[in-house]
Amino acid sequence: MSPASPQTGAHVHFGFRATLSETVGIVAASLIGQKLGDYEVVSRLGTGGMGAVFEARHPVIGKRVAIKVLHPAFAKDPKALERFVNEARVVNTIGHPAVVDIFSFGETSEGLHYFVMEFLKGRSVDQLVEGGPLPLGQALELGCQLLEVLDKAHQANVVHRDLKPQNLVVEDGPSGQRLRVLDFGIAKSISAELKQQLTGSAILGTPGYMAPEQIDSAPVTPRTDLYSTGAVLFELLTGKRVLEGSNIGQLLLKALHEPARRASSVKPDVPAEVDDFVASLLERDPSSRPPSARAALETLRRLQAELQHHGSLPTRSELPIVKEPAKRPMVPGVDDKATNQVKAHRPSVDMHEVGQRTEPAWEARHAPAPAMPPPQRGSNPSMSKQKADEPSTRATPKVESKPAPVPEAVVATAIDRKMVARMREVEAPPGGGAVKWVVLAGVGLLAGLGAWWFSRG
Repeated sequence: MSPASPQTGAHVHFGFRATLSETVGIVAASLIGQKLGDYEVVSRLGTGGMGAVFEARHPVIGKRVAIKVLHPAFAKDPKALERFVNEARVVNTIGHPAVVDIFSFGETSEGLHYFVMEFLKGRSVDQLVEGGPLPLGQALELGCQLLEVLDKAHQANVVHRDLKPQNLVVEDGPSGQRLRVLDFGIAKSISAELKQQLTGSAILGTPGYMAPEQIDSAPVTPRTDLYSTGAVLFELLTGKRVLEGSNIGQLLLKALHEPARRASSVKPDVPAEVDDFVASLLERDPSSRPPSARAALETLRRLQAELQHHGSLPTRSELPIVKEPAKRPMVPGVDDKATNQVKAHRPSVDMHEVGQRTEPAWEARHAPAPAMPPPQRGSNPSMSKQKADEPSTRATPKVESKPAPVPEAVVATAIDRKMVARMREVEAPPGGGAVKWVVLAGVGLLAGLGAWWFSRG
């Protein structure tokens, strides 16, 4: 299916030529008022990438449910049918209360496949951000809840692969807002027996939220979901999509070749640490993203705790400006020669290789400040601090320093170099220069007397 506009949030699915618009109207009209299993179809709720969703009620107890019907164009395709069945299987594998429950599965006499799931009373995230960005605390809380679901799913070896605001519903409850995740239709198992990639030319996902490796048909990992999480968080914080384009092709090219823009470039009051965190999720290189949903969740929870404790987090403009150390002025002639020598011995650099180099490990860039060690038993922390501040009275061993060697440049060239070496080995007497001249004068006097004595003979 090729959606008319990327702003609809529809899937990209190359490999199947049939479109929903050809048959969805006929299917919807024929199902209204009909029974699917134990439920009567009341109305159509919406259309997804692989089918349509209807509201239905139990005729006896009045229970409201949502029924997802597979698009007839996909019913005869084994892979599409397998993905449809896989959604119901995966949801029960994860077993998280935030994942929408699927509790019935069936097929009509006309060959329509469907499953029954719980009916959600809430608004999708894309509806929430229609009026603009969410408050910082609310956005961080929804991000934490999403990462909790992903952590549970990844532990079950399941990657969602299609996280987007339309697949996230926020319900109001007695304990606050609750995020619900749905549409695991193209979720992929990463267990050992199912690591083989899809064959053919299928690209499954939603432009603007798909990770670059999905577009490039590279292996899908849990970090693929973290990229989509970053795109969702960007939208919660700014009210805008991280990638914008007039068509699907532009969105795909931007995701592959352009770094994601910063949330602070759209909304300057986004705190600096939150801005850096979202940017780490949106790294094009999967190895530069957080190592896991659990690691990302711990970082976001820490930021959330700091926000609740201090009431705010510093923005980029509020951070102290770190001044670069002043550069030493170059000495003409001398420094130029040294610089040219360095350039001559500098190895050549491949710019393509530079573009592939990654920044320091994510754990090092986002590690919290190290905690202070606990005080020893029986010690007073305040006294320890006072002792640390006081100058130490402990005697330090006295180290005798030898005088610097005599530079050869100051020695007359007539003096033998062996003599210079001997002079360096002899320590200067403590008396200083006067004693040295007295000794030299005595040696000269003795030498003169000796010469006079031998001349007489």
